[in-house]
Amino acid sequence: MSVFTRFNGSRRGAQTERLNGTSIDKPDRMELFRDALNEMETFPTLPRLAWGLSEVSTATGLSVPFLRAEVRAGRLPVRRFGRRVLIRDEDLKDYLSRGSERERACT
Repeated sequence: MSVFTRFNGSRRGAQTERLNGTSIDKPDRMELFRDALNEMETFPTLPRLAWGLSEVSTATGLSVPFLRAEVRAGRLPVRRFGRRVLIRDEDLKDYLSRGSERERACT
């Protein structure tokens, strides 16, 4: 004869099965998942201040050579730190709100 008992002791969601005198600890799968989420620490993210050309390319879909051409033409302001070229977030938003020269010529 098998006996099935549930035990909620110090561990939340743990079940103890007793089959023919054998005791097995079996944690509930959803409880394991919830515990892992509850134990994860959340860190506040800071807003981006500046972007690299490859990051802007990935985020906007514009190619890196096109962005370099816009920088050379003076339409996209950048800040240089050694060899690193950064575009400030405010400048990127302003550039994207203005659109391209071709778009303004067509309207």
